[in-house]
Amino acid sequence: MNKIESLENEILIKEFIGKNYDKIMTKNRAPLWLGLFFGPVWFFYRKMYLYGFIILVCLMLIGQLLAFLEITPHISIIISILYLFIATPLYLHHIERKISAIRYKFPTAEEETLKVLVKKVGGTSNLALTIYLIIFFYLLLAVIM
Repeated sequence: MNKIESLENEILIKEFIGKNYDKIMTKNRAPLWLGLFFGPVWFFYRKMYLYGFIILVCLMLIGQLLAFLEITPHISIIISILYLFIATPLYLHHIERKISAIRYKFPTAEEETLKVLVKKVGGTSNLALTIYLIIFFYLLLAVIM
């Protein structure tokens, strides 16, 4: 990749991430603390639906296994700490995949068109976050009752 392509990718990545670009793309790529506190919710909020779903299913399976083995669920703290370290690399991989797919689908598109397409695919989804939280609390109430 030459310098121009690298600069174009950086511009598209900035469009994809949105206003939190500087926080996420620091030189040392600091861990995403929101992943620690919100787990799968963060993945859905960042439009990473497949990752969020896989993590959610894994959490449910681990929870069932722990209940079956009668082990206290302190392992959830360890899982939350894992989010801290996997959220950034997974998000960067997600961004690269989405931008590559757009470039493949629209090989002759102008830079401005690419920016619009990337911005539409990237960013955050308040709707997905709301739906996730409604389903989560509904399931929580179903388990409690």
